[in-house]
Amino acid sequence: MYLLGIDAGSTVTKVALFDKAGHEMQVASRRIEPIHPQSGWVVRDMYDVWHQTCEAIREVLERSKVDSAQIAAIGCTGHGNGAYLLAKSGKPLGNAIHAIDMRGASILENWSANGTLDKARQYTHQQAYAGQTATVLSWIKQFQPELFSAIDTV
Repeated sequence: MYLLGIDAGSTVTKVALFDKAGHEMQVASRRIEPIHPQSGWVVRDMYDVWHQTCEAIREVLERSKVDSAQIAAIGCTGHGNGAYLLAKSGKPLGNAIHAIDMRGASILENWSANGTLDKARQYTHQQAYAGQTATVLSWIKQFQPELFSAIDTV
């Protein structure tokens, strides 16, 4: 039995195969190019992320000669925050908004001015930033309400 790890990082998706003792058997990676549709915006084509991840998995399995039926578990991780939006159909609602996207900066300014950031920090113990999911979703709700109403899963 084997374990498969998938790390969808900020610029590269990495896939690693391990034996049950935790020894690395094979690794593959694929670069995911960021898209900059306008100044301060950073998005990713979710279909490309999926395709590149599948290709890395395929490479690991082919090079290791391990049958996918022998994989007992798959662990996934990804870069923090941003927003990958799906419709009820499970299909992407456009490009994913990357964690380093800055479109939510105006939302943070408003939250700072009205005390929302201070209140939130009492509960989260975190410093908010423009690419956090809540900030991105607030920006979408305010500036793209038709997209916001179409969101089923984030």
